[in-house]
Amino acid sequence: MNCILKQSNALMKFGVVAGLLSLLILAGCGAMIHSAVVKSLPTYSETKSAWPPVPESMGRVVIYYPRLSGAGIGVGGYDSRSIQVDGKYKTLLEDQTFIYIDLDAGTHTVMYKGWMSKKREAGFDLVGNEIKFINITWGLGGSPLPEVVPESTAEQALLTIRHKYKNALAFNKQ
Repeated sequence: MNCILKQSNALMKFGVVAGLLSLLILAGCGAMIHSAVVKSLPTYSETKSAWPPVPESMGRVVIYYPRLSGAGIGVGGYDSRSIQVDGKYKTLLEDQTFIYIDLDAGTHTVMYKGWMSKKREAGFDLVGNEIKFINITWGLGGSPLPEVVPESTAEQALLTIRHKYKNALAFNKQ
């Protein structure tokens, strides 16, 4: 009986280790596939050169989700956020991608939520012909609020981030 229990425990440990190893391998493959898909999308400079002009009474908001600094942690470094602008414009933003939307001048909110994070929301003011950049990210201490960042900071990050869509249109016009 004791021999059967030892064999059973050994098989259970082997099964757990094999299952965890398989999960890590699949997660890594998922991240590689995600990275390959993202690399096929337009760059920020390609999108910016093709997007329509901002109407005088509106501003443009670029929301981006940089590559996770701990890529490979979690589900192979792949993550996504549910994004809402003003509670009515909704989309899903994956890491390494950006979106944009044109909004009337005024006060707006952007909210995001991940599959394991709390809802995070921040407000901002937008004036006509202005472009605002909002960084959506997370850290090991939790998800920070969406952050309005200077254009120079955003454009540096956007060098390696791709537009979520093939067309250079705002996400609510796709």
